[in-house]
Amino acid sequence: SDSIVPVLSLSDDVDSGTVCDDGGSTGATGDGGVVLIINIIRNTPYLLSISASYFLVKLVRYSLLMWLPFMLTQAKGLSTNSAGALSSCFEMGSMIGSIFAGWACDHLASGRRLLVVWCMLLGTAFATLYYARLDLYPPTSPESCVFYEIVVLIIMGASIAGPDTLLSGPIAQDCASNSSEKNCSSTIVGIVDGLGSIGAIFQGPYTAAIIKNSEMTQQWSNLHVSFALCLFLAALLLSSGALPDEARRKSSHHWVKALYS
Repeated sequence: SDSIVPVLSLSDDVDSGTVCDDGGSTGATGDGGVVLIINIIRNTPYLLSISASYFLVKLVRYSLLMWLPFMLTQAKGLSTNSAGALSSCFEMGSMIGSIFAGWACDHLASGRRLLVVWCMLLGTAFATLYYARLDLYPPTSPESCVFYEIVVLIIMGASIAGPDTLLSGPIAQDCASNSSEKNCSSTIVGIVDGLGSIGAIFQGPYTAAIIKNSEMTQQWSNLHVSFALCLFLAALLLSSGALPDEARRKSSHHWVKALYS
């Protein structure tokens, strides 16, 4: 047949019967596909760390996105229309943050994408901590309260959208380019996105486990503090990317050398 069927390779040996992107014979089915995925994870430096960080980013972002209108109506007493309009500020910030993250990689960080992600994750964590405080100690003036909500939600949306965009795209591609499993770049990007997206699945049960009474602001504050801890952990998983050039060259983590040398 003249058609090319993209399948996955178990190794660089042509006798394995599979190829990731280039086509050829098939055979990566059943248990073979599982072995392939395991081999890719084992032979791709820090693939799991990047995926775990993306899992935490997805968990926090989708929980905020899905639960914000409910939280604003139940805990802060806003009308449905006001809560819907106010929660849109989060995604408005996301649009800004995605563009800024790409620009920052190109013009501020000299292509060091993990450094940009690391800084934005810390920014999101601190903004989320402030939002947790705002839950408990809102301004006395209604006008000031709305103003602070808008500003903090835009900052949170902007600072978490950048890591979401970069981890699932360019950074996953960087990870794939340094894997010893050749011609599997699309599979590796899919693994990062797929494992990370599990966070979006767990956001519902995670939020519901903390929020027992939706009208108690203390519980929402606790939830936002837990989000901040998740983001600090996500930044920690990527912390080597923020090292200076000399420190990275001396680092024992070969994935840092591969991604940033």
